[in-house]
Amino acid sequence: MSEPLLRVENLRTQFGRRDPLVAVDGISYDLRAGETLGIVGESGAGKSVSVRSLVGLIDDGEVAGSVEWRGEELVGAKPRELRAVRGSGIGMVFQNAEAAFDPIETVGRQIVEAVRANRDLSKRDARTEAIDLLEEVGIGDPAGRFDDYPHEYSGGMAQRAGIAMALAGEPDLLIADEPTTGLDVSVQAGIVDLFRDLVAERDMSLLLISHDLGVVSQLCERIMVMYAGRIVERGSRKQLLDSPRHPYTGAFLRSVPDVDVRKDLEPIGGSPPSLDDPPAGCRFHPRCPAAEAGVCDGAAPPTVSFEDGGEDAERHEATCHGYTDAHPGGDAFDREAVEWIEPADGAERGER
Repeated sequence: MSEPLLRVENLRTQFGRRDPLVAVDGISYDLRAGETLGIVGESGAGKSVSVRSLVGLIDDGEVAGSVEWRGEELVGAKPRELRAVRGSGIGMVFQNAEAAFDPIETVGRQIVEAVRANRDLSKRDARTEAIDLLEEVGIGDPAGRFDDYPHEYSGGMAQRAGIAMALAGEPDLLIADEPTTGLDVSVQAGIVDLFRDLVAERDMSLLLISHDLGVVSQLCERIMVMYAGRIVERGSRKQLLDSPRHPYTGAFLRSVPDVDVRKDLEPIGGSPPSLDDPPAGCRFHPRCPAAEAGVCDGAAPPTVSFEDGGEDAERHEATCHGYTDAHPGGDAFDREAVEWIEPADGAERGER
């Protein structure tokens, strides 16, 4: 198997020193060329902070752990080195695309600057490339809209122009942070189709951050579920949608409307915890209907792996006390289908 483009190990991001708020608490994952990975969860889970931490976009916090891009360590890298990676290796698409543009400069000229910052092209050739990029992302009359200012673009057009900007350096990985939030449903659908086409045509990897499981499931082969700064479940799209193993994932799925199925939505009770004072043990236990006092509020939960489809299947993992002998279990847990990987810090190993 090829080496990953991106390897994240025990990534931790905190703000403040005296009473630190740990927004990202020890997450790890790999992403290979051509793969699509989604990170999903409620607002405040740490999703956006986690991807900004990858490429040095955390100004007032501290990032620890390891982030390797093509084998090169990014944590602690110089700003000049990080800018080079953000331009030609990793492209970033942000939620509020209009805010990412300078309001007193035309959209086209800003894309030209991005092209020339990453590629050795003349102004004329860079202008041609910028117009081609605007056309590629679906801007009608790209030459005519080249000299428009950001406020003259609609929300959907601004997002498409932001994608064009992210493509200026011909990146191998596109990171999209809540790219459809705030857009009309029909506009969202067009942005989803655009990402799908770009990944296929450019043979790029995609790392998509969203609280919208529907968007993630349309675009991503692999999904990680994040809660209160930690990854609580990961697996293939089919594994997570058809057989969620963590109670939070199941609750999250039940809270999402389905246009094809008439059902009453089941909101998740309570609220996500404050990251400056998270609950002990499993961070979801105050909201979990399967929580067991003395177990789920004690040690950090272990990570278990599920035997779903043989050696070639995507590894399906969940971090939950529900699969230990200390937990009474019940219908929510299938003990026979799990295989222990390793316990989290402070957790005891269970027996199958």
